Amino acid sequence: MVKRTFVILLILLLAGCTIELKNSPDDTQEKINEDKSELLSKETDIKEKISKEPIQKRCNDGTLYGECSYQKPYYCQDGSIIKKASICSCPENYMQQGENCILEFETGLEQKNLEYTLRGKIDSIQINSYKGLNDYLSIIPRSYVCDPECPTDREIEMIILDNSEQKPYLLELADKIKEKTNDKQEQARIAISLVQSIPYADGERRRNTLQGRYPYEVVYDLKGVCGEKSRLLVFLLREIGFGTALFHYNEEKHMTAGIKCPVEFSYKESGYCFIETVEPIIPTYVPKEYIDIGELKSNPEIIQVNDGETFNAKEEYDDARELERINKLGLVLEPKDYAVWRDLMKKYNIHVRGRMFYR
Repeated sequence: MVKRTFVILLILLLAGCTIELKNSPDDTQEKINEDKSELLSKETDIKEKISKEPIQKRCNDGTLYGECSYQKPYYCQDGSIIKKASICSCPENYMQQGENCILEFETGLEQKNLEYTLRGKIDSIQINSYKGLNDYLSIIPRSYVCDPECPTDREIEMIILDNSEQKPYLLELADKIKEKTNDKQEQARIAISLVQSIPYADGERRRNTLQGRYPYEVVYDLKGVCGEKSRLLVFLLREIGFGTALFHYNEEKHMTAGIKCPVEFSYKESGYCFIETVEPIIPTYVPKEYIDIGELKSNPEIIQVNDGETFNAKEEYDDARELERINKLGLVLEPKDYAVWRDLMKKYNIHVRGRMFYR
């Protein structure tokens, strides 16, 4: 019998079999109880630790009591978010005014009244302007570094038009124009007349002290020369939604604005209608001669600013051709022609003794 048992064990060992001794049910339950006890002990320790820590109160935005918010100058005081610039200071480009912060540009508030004429009716738009912003823009260098290449004419114009500091304030003017009418064609006519009606900076021109105002400076100073006023008009027309361009006459040192229009009404089939901004005149009317520069003989560089909607200039085109016809008749007009001339002058608020010779 012993010999038989030995043979069986030997066979099992050769076959690679192993025999495991299982724990008893009592041992397994004891192990479970130990683990459970250990977990309960750790949970109790954590609860005791939390209960000993002070409760950190916060305002609605998550700021701790007695601390500054990430958004200056706000401060968390007893559950309320208040402005506390004396403790939290102000963001960049802002200055402290009491416990509040105001933009450094929004100092020296002045109200400007900008007139325009729409179909013979004179109206105006009032806006707030700030000496702080005007002073800031006035000291921006007007020269550009070539590193290694010089910026193109368009790049320079876009730097001026897209200045981030002036943009929000000029957008306010564009919005006020839009409030006057829902008709985008009429909005464009208001913008054109408004810029044309801003006085020409004749003093600076004669003294040769032109600095090249930014569009916002033209609004603040209520004056500007051809290039300065043309940039302002292009900015407004762009924000209203029209395609725009600048006509730059290098030889004559002159600039005018252009608005996208049907080719048959456009200047030299460029796809942009000629708009003189020096003073009120009918869009698409090209003066034969200017007091300072004479006749525009050269072909301008057309600087496209943006694409956009097309202005239907047929009404202006027909009126401009009619004014050209009457101007060729001389100083003495028949009653019928005089009536047409008078109505056109009133419709566009054209100055009889302006800077341009209408002949």
